[in-house]
Amino acid sequence: MKIIQTFWTGPSSSPLNNIESLDMKGGWLSSEYHWMSWSLSCLQLRKFYDDVELITDERGKEILIDILNLPYTKVSTTLEGTLSAYPKELWSLAKIFSYSSQNSPFLHLDGDVFVWHPFDEHIINAPLVSQNKEANIFYYRDMLRDMEKYFTYIHPSLKSLYPLPSTIFASNTGIFGGHDLAFIKEYCNAAFELVDKNHELPKYVHNPQFNFLFEQCLLYYMALSKERDITYVIPKIVDTPVYEDYVRFMDVPFAQMIHPVGGYKKMLFICDHLAKRLRKEYPEYYYNIINIYLHKNLPVINQVYEKATATPEIYFLNDQIFYESKDNTETIKVNNKTTIASRNGSGDFSFPRTLTALEILSNDALEFSTLLNNRTDSDLYNRLKKSAAGIATIKGKKTVLEILQLEYQISKLLENLEDPAFVQEGYLHDKKNYHEAEEVFTSDIDQILGASLRLNENAVMLDLSKKWEHDPTAEGIKFFIQKQLNEEDSLNQVMLVPNMLHLAVDEIYLDSLEMIIVNIVKDRPKEIREILIEAGEYFDSAEIKENFQNYRKLIFDTIKILLFSMILKIENKSTL
Repeated sequence: MKIIQTFWTGPSSSPLNNIESLDMKGGWLSSEYHWMSWSLSCLQLRKFYDDVELITDERGKEILIDILNLPYTKVSTTLEGTLSAYPKELWSLAKIFSYSSQNSPFLHLDGDVFVWHPFDEHIINAPLVSQNKEANIFYYRDMLRDMEKYFTYIHPSLKSLYPLPSTIFASNTGIFGGHDLAFIKEYCNAAFELVDKNHELPKYVHNPQFNFLFEQCLLYYMALSKERDITYVIPKIVDTPVYEDYVRFMDVPFAQMIHPVGGYKKMLFICDHLAKRLRKEYPEYYYNIINIYLHKNLPVINQVYEKATATPEIYFLNDQIFYESKDNTETIKVNNKTTIASRNGSGDFSFPRTLTALEILSNDALEFSTLLNNRTDSDLYNRLKKSAAGIATIKGKKTVLEILQLEYQISKLLENLEDPAFVQEGYLHDKKNYHEAEEVFTSDIDQILGASLRLNENAVMLDLSKKWEHDPTAEGIKFFIQKQLNEEDSLNQVMLVPNMLHLAVDEIYLDSLEMIIVNIVKDRPKEIREILIEAGEYFDSAEIKENFQNYRKLIFDTIKILLFSMILKIENKSTL
């Protein structure tokens, strides 16, 4: 069966230069991850299939083929000018156009779908295939209500839904295709008809959920009305738009597929998994993307690769960072970082949370804003510590000192990231640990249980009374600190981990099971079998005995998270 993918860069209004063309995020946190996604998706398909076609336009061909050199077996630019009458927000129309143009059985995969095994024969031979069935995802009901209220034309298969039932279904088309080409063409015509016949459409094209209505909801109910069965790649029905089971990079290579949807593409730890997975599986493509960005002076979030002119010079070649000067080699530097990376985002660093807490709790706090220029972190730390001593209440003193200690430890780790030797060693250890974490969990059970784990020696663990991480995109820092001050105290453990790709510090708050495992290994390395036994003391023994496989999976999953977050490391493994 033929595999196809579609990449539409939008209506061809004005030509873009190379830099503008590459600066497409495609829903990802940054454009570099967009191209890493396309690369990993294509390369995994080519690993299993000899017929993988790209349907795109001229600009798409230039990026994916001419610049990224992705190994599609056939490239068609039939999308060039074909959809010029439609706004770029209706991106599903490009996929539907690709479906309709097929004259032989096919499977279409989105550019953010990554497969780790070839499809089973029952999928390859099915008349109709879809990724999974959806039930009661909230936006379908909202869009169907709007459709009834505003649209001048409604396809009969959707019109029969009114009044709306208690459960609304759809067929996710992250993967779509099959052998029933007659129905597929009829469905595609119906989708274009639904768009073309509604003059009220401009009210909805800026809402991406409208694509799901005419692509996925229409597919399900049209197949139902025509008595066509749909075979699902993932049989389990999804009833939440979160799709959390589809982003388990930590389960590779046992995961059937990975498909980050919606907000997952903007989560740094998902983007890091994508980048590290491409780096591990296809390093030449990964480093090609990095080097393209460097040569074109495009910014990269993985700042360890940034170009610089500072000394001492550090050089990047293949997958090594080293010191010797080499001609014609891309230079990079370790920047003086002023940001803190976390699971929730990043924000400016200059002891902001401590200063804000002092502003709230001390009448004299505002004077310290003058210290932010021409000072060292140690100077500011000592002044802030002295100021905290003047707060009237004991609780207020403890609170400010706690926040100060948190931010000071971050500042010390950021200082380490200014040291080229520290970064070089940390980068290579990070790469090695990612490989070894997968190696352990793809071994037999005895080898898994015998693997020894330890804490990352470069990480810092703190016990806090509150979770002090602040997402600057969510709310003002003063509002956030005031809200936290009003919360009840509780035990919170945070791990501060140097991030060697971003040259930043990950501020990771542990859940209860993560805390248990971290504390089990904090004094000395422990084998996973020991962790299973010691962690079991926090569970009901009868429940463990009755559901041991589930208990073991829970512990294994938590260990994987800690390993891939660089909180834990593999002990006594040879360099890969």
